[in-house]
Amino acid sequence: MHVDDSLSEAENAVLSMLLNDISVVERRTKKQYLIGMIGLIGCGKTSVSNELAPLIGATIVRADDIRRKLKAASLPYTHVRRIALQMMQHIFREGGSVVYDSDCVDPLKRENINLLVTEEQVELRYLRLISDPEVMMQRSLQEEQDDREAKLVGLWQRTPLHYEWHFDGSGKWQLSELTVDLWKEIDTTNEKQWKEEVKGVVSELQ
Repeated sequence: MHVDDSLSEAENAVLSMLLNDISVVERRTKKQYLIGMIGLIGCGKTSVSNELAPLIGATIVRADDIRRKLKAASLPYTHVRRIALQMMQHIFREGGSVVYDSDCVDPLKRENINLLVTEEQVELRYLRLISDPEVMMQRSLQEEQDDREAKLVGLWQRTPLHYEWHFDGSGKWQLSELTVDLWKEIDTTNEKQWKEEVKGVVSELQ
């Protein structure tokens, strides 16, 4: 059993379960990559991850999957980030690349990721996903009942991390400027269009 001293015994059991479930995908690129998503709930992180990962031969690490495992074990979400980092390190040491299906807008999360990729000598790319706010709301409403409330609460809580409210006439949300070295920004409002854009950005990876 894999043990992380910063996790409780029960959390380590969840981590070991997740590690055992990982099937590291064979890379289609010469270099190892960590592709981190930046985007609000409902922006399409999971859909883009599903589209992108097979194109470069990457293993997806999903924060939502970790939360579900913790919830099933009646554990808090305190160390979701720590567990995700352990999973990514395992994949890198098996020679794989990672698409991280989680919002990496938080500076502390990016700091931890930077330490990991430096230690493992992996190329890091941040992909910002945006979408029409009404589309993001509709996507969140379409979640299954168990996830819907959490998604809507998260959407409300995290909006100020991605958008600023501008009092222009009736007022509107505008995208915030991020202090992140972004690889690309993709608007996921139109499915056909964003899928073509994903194919285009993948061609830049070696």
